[in-house]
Amino acid sequence: MKATVEQLASISIFAQVPPNQLASLQPHAVIQTYHVGEIVSHEGDRLVPGLYALLRGSLRVSKLATSGKETILRTLTSGDIFAAPALFGNGMAPATVTAESEVEVLMVDRGALLAVIRHSAGCSGN
Repeated sequence: MKATVEQLASISIFAQVPPNQLASLQPHAVIQTYHVGEIVSHEGDRLVPGLYALLRGSLRVSKLATSGKETILRTLTSGDIFAAPALFGNGMAPATVTAESEVEVLMVDRGALLAVIRHSAGCSGN
């Protein structure tokens, strides 16, 4: 499902982005729904390059030790951004992300996002 401008604007890093630039991201922003217990990404998975944000629901971020013990690193709530390596790093999921409720995850394509950032920087007069 494609994201709306309102959904994009609900993410904190997009709060100051003009609606016309958010509209240019729409074709490159998708929303995926996950149900309770579904895995969004496994630790070590190759992630699609982009920005990942939680629009609705709650996600558990955890790591599994070699002993088999799960350590919960944090719980994500609406508006939180996660999977930073997909945007800035090696593209590998650093932890397992699991839906704790029905969730909507927004993913914005990295190339489109960087183009909007470059355009914004060029228009700021710097």
